[in-house]
Amino acid sequence: MEIIKELVPESERKPVIEDCLKVKFGHVFTDHMFVQEYKDGKWQNGVIKKVDNLSLHPGALVLHYGQEIFEGAKCFKTASGKFAMFRIKDNIARMNRSAAKLEMPQMDPEYAERAIKELIKVDERHIPTQEGCSLYIRPFMIATEPGLGVRPSSNFIFCVLLCPVGAYYPEGFKPAKIYSTDKYSRSAPRGTGDIKCGGNYAASLAGGEEAHKHGCSQMLWLDSRTHKYVEEVGSMNVFFVKEGTVYTAPLAGTILPGITRASVITLCKDNDIPVKEEALEIDELCKDIEAGRVTEIFGSGTAASICPVSELVYKEGRYVVSEGKIGPVTQKMYDLIIGIQRGNVEDKYGWLTYLD
Repeated sequence: MEIIKELVPESERKPVIEDCLKVKFGHVFTDHMFVQEYKDGKWQNGVIKKVDNLSLHPGALVLHYGQEIFEGAKCFKTASGKFAMFRIKDNIARMNRSAAKLEMPQMDPEYAERAIKELIKVDERHIPTQEGCSLYIRPFMIATEPGLGVRPSSNFIFCVLLCPVGAYYPEGFKPAKIYSTDKYSRSAPRGTGDIKCGGNYAASLAGGEEAHKHGCSQMLWLDSRTHKYVEEVGSMNVFFVKEGTVYTAPLAGTILPGITRASVITLCKDNDIPVKEEALEIDELCKDIEAGRVTEIFGSGTAASICPVSELVYKEGRYVVSEGKIGPVTQKMYDLIIGIQRGNVEDKYGWLTYLD
């Protein structure tokens, strides 16, 4: 398959954002997007073209039944001056797993990677060079066939958008407060909690607003079956440092197999930090924080990288972690991941994919 380029004339392209730290995450887009249609049982040639509205019939199945998946990745300018994407192959592989679960067509991984590379090269001047900034990559796929009736679509659009971004949270790499309750659930066993589809995130909005009402930035989700075990925080995987061991919920079908999560686990093991993929009970967690056994909590995800937690609000209690400061394991994971992404720490894992 070819990649056709219908480029915006140089004189009509957007100015480069001078200070991405002042831009709201995901609100500024580059000049071009990649669009590819699936019809007649196969993918057609993709096009790199001006960012513009997609044309959809109001009966398009995505609008009625939510047949949609997406990914999130980042591209960085490294210390050597080269541009590199972080673990993009893993993003594409996960997107194909999501597609399989929602009866959507598989993408050719090599073609998808090449398309993303070519798109970034076209809009290379928009890759931020500021510390703490990057080019956010948003691939997504939607069902476009019109028809009212629950069934898989036969037509799809695969699209990739790019956004120059700073920190996902306005406060940046600073400890956040989180809230937990059994009033809401993010996902259920054997559902879609282990893939990246829009419905999971829509289902999290009410819980997120509830957390904000309690002065917290994120919801700490509990399992939907017993409402006892901690699973994720906001839209991130979550880690706990308990008596020197790092704990995170196992991949049992209800949480997303995060790429940053996998990176943290690998980095912990390689730095002689014990790791257990084992869910913690919320009541025990609160007791362990009070007793000083749990000394750190942090979230992990592509958008935010590593997000330290200073306080957990649950029922009538407020449980302060690490005296509200960033703990040593949290800091180490942040430094290692950012260091690899920026080319300041050796990438011995092959996580970086360079544009040239």
